[in-house]
Amino acid sequence: MKARVHRLALVASDLACRLPLAQRGFMATSAFGLRFASPIGVAAGFDSFGHIGRRFGRLGFGFAEIGTVCLRGAVGRPSLSQALVAAGRPGPARLGIVIGPDDGSPSVQAMNDVAECLEALAPLADYVSLSLCGKGGSLRWPLRESLALMRRTAQGVRSVPLLLKVPTEPHLGDLAEAARTEGYDGIVVEGADATLIAHLHFLMPVVAVGGIHRRRDMRNRLDAGASLVQCCRALMWSGPLGAISLCRQ
Repeated sequence: MKARVHRLALVASDLACRLPLAQRGFMATSAFGLRFASPIGVAAGFDSFGHIGRRFGRLGFGFAEIGTVCLRGAVGRPSLSQALVAAGRPGPARLGIVIGPDDGSPSVQAMNDVAECLEALAPLADYVSLSLCGKGGSLRWPLRESLALMRRTAQGVRSVPLLLKVPTEPHLGDLAEAARTEGYDGIVVEGADATLIAHLHFLMPVVAVGGIHRRRDMRNRLDAGASLVQCCRALMWSGPLGAISLCRQ
């Protein structure tokens, strides 16, 4: 049922982006050196393969993410070649590309694969994110390997802002401190509530994703200090016209 709703919502969003819908959204904002027409964006989980991508800007969204990209692709995850095609599609919104290690790859190979994806995709994105999110709200890798991948990634990306995407879990504080030390430009936190955002945003810009279903959820995260907020379920269950209302002041 959920997969069917998701497919229908993608089709409806694609059609809505083709219509001349003039939107008056949130005030423009800045984060990690970039200017966004709106602080409200579309999470990578909604349009993973980037069929709409930057065109979400026509509905009032300031940015959209695609991914999580892995070198060879997987179920629900675009490959590098698919992401290269998606990144070339035009539109008015900022584009973020989320990249992560292939499941099951040895750590050295996974790091090399992530580095290859970053090198190819960074020039085509407005920003890139390294995702350490696994299933069930946990880290994809153990903490030691995650920190090593963060260091490797930080050494290779300098052309665009680099963000770290992590779940809300016990090692979050360690990861946030490490991200700041390694020179990351921001942190994307899955499931971050207002209290957590209020703590983290003093370290670096915070992008909030997860648990955002209605207008007050977005306002709550922004008031707590989030630089940007992403939505996914609002698009799935309310459709594009319903989600448009979330982007209005």
